[in-house]
This record gives sequence, structure tokens and C-alpha cells, in this order.
Amino acid sequence: MIYRILTTLLHYLIAIPILTIVDVLFLGFRVRGWEHLRDIEDTGAVIACNHIHYLDCTFLGILSVPRRPIFCTLEQNFQIPVAKHLIKWLGGVAIPQKIGALRRFVEDAADAAQKGKLVIIYPEGELKLYCDYLRPFKDGAFKTAVKAGVPVLPCYITQEKPKGIFRLFKQKPCLILNVGEPVYPRKIATAKDQQTDEKFDIRATVRNLRERVYCEMERLADRELPSFHGEPELDNECPEVV
Repeated sequence: MIYRILTTLLHYLIAIPILTIVDVLFLGFRVRGWEHLRDIEDTGAVIACNHIHYLDCTFLGILSVPRRPIFCTLEQNFQIPVAKHLIKWLGGVAIPQKIGALRRFVEDAADAAQKGKLVIIYPEGELKLYCDYLRPFKDGAFKTAVKAGVPVLPCYITQEKPKGIFRLFKQKPCLILNVGEPVYPRKIATAKDQQTDEKFDIRATVRNLRERVYCEMERLADRELPSFHGEPELDNECPEVV
């Protein structure tokens, strides 16, 4: 109990303020779209974001204040110097590689989201430094949201040329966290309610949610909709909730 109180105080009074200062000064960190957090203040949610920097996990930790999220990340990220300590401090948990353990992991993450937690998942799966386009999505974030019945909060980190005082010492672009509107999974029809395959309907619901989140993140990137970069094409239109 005392340990939990101390770590909570350290998190909010020391870690978050220091990380905010570091991110702003050295990465040019800013947030656009804070207002969309109000839409999920009374519910759990899955936060989905592109992954382009070792420290972008701190962006999402700052964004989540005053809540402490669960941060889902690859096991190998716990081997990265410095970053591994930040991941643990921010509530990081390793995504298992084995299928059976992965299924239980998704169930546990969905249970946490259903109970009101914020669960952070990078749907692209892995880090690509300063990548300037959206890569294909894996299904984990969307399975979690569908199972929990909670929205996905799309976020996209854009890169901007340093301006003002940042031009004096920054060569890399400034990183801006853009927050979109929550995207809700459609209602799942059960086999009892309709003559349908419930498992197939869940898969279709996961895909529908994945594609709508992808569209919202492309909008945040301020780009015309491309194909899925190897995933099924969307015919330049976002899918509807059906």
C-alpha cells in the first residue's frame, strides 16, 4: 500500500513533469485535439497510435494524465537501454509471442479496458524511426476494443519542420501528437439474435473497426487515403458502421 502511494506520487509529481519538459525541449512535442479526451473520461478505451520514436510512449503517458494506462509493447522493447525503464515506469507489459499466451493477453487487456482502464497498443506492431506514413495494422488493438465493448482513441504523430527557437538547435523534425475522435465498435449480432455465425460477425466487426480507425488516423495525418500498404484496399472511402 505504501509502495503504491509512493510510486503514484513519483509518477505524477516527478516523472510526468520531467518527461513533459524533455519531450517539449528536445522533441518539439505538442498535442492537438486534447478536447477528444473528454469523450472517453467516463469509460475505458484502447489508444492506438503510430510508432515512430523510442520516446513516443511518453507522449501517450502524458496524454493519459490523470489516468495511468496499461502500455502494451513488444518483449524486445524491454531490451532497449533507457527506454525499457520508461516503459516499465509508464505501466508497460510485454506482448507474448506464443499464440495461447497471446489470446489470454488480449482477454486480460479487454477485461482491464472494460473496467475503465486505458490500454495503449501500437497497431503497426513495431517501431520504425521517423516513418512518415501509416503502416499495416495488426488486429490486437481492435480485438481488445471489440471484446471490451469500448472505443478506440486514434492518435497520429506528425513530423513538422522546426520553427522559431527550435530552428537554432533541432535538426530532426518536431513531433506533434494529433488526437482524433473516438471510434466505437459496431454492435455484434449474436447467433441467438440472428441467423448468423457469431464468430464470423466478431471477425467482421474487428475488421470494420480496424479500417475505420485507419481512416481516422489517415485524416489526422492530413493525407489522401491510400491503400492499406499491403492490406485490403478501402476504395478511397472509409467503411460505415453497419
